[in-house]
Amino acid sequence: MDLKDRRIAIASPDDRERLVAELWYDGEIWGEVNQEQDELAIEIYPSKSRGAWRFTLAELERILQEAKETLMTS
Repeated sequence: MDLKDRRIAIASPDDRERLVAELWYDGEIWGEVNQEQDELAIEIYPSKSRGAWRFTLAELERILQEAKETLMTS
């Protein structure tokens, strides 16, 4: 997957008490990292326009680390 089409956006959804890091790829949200509990959690959403989301393990690790750092410094 070409990661140049991805972004991490910090958001404050109405249904959350704390900020979340939204995980986007090619204009579609595929998950979020949130801090609603005592530790960070990830929610992964189904794709609306394609089959299963596919990332290499190394790509996913980088994305999650970047989301964590972005969320914790916001």
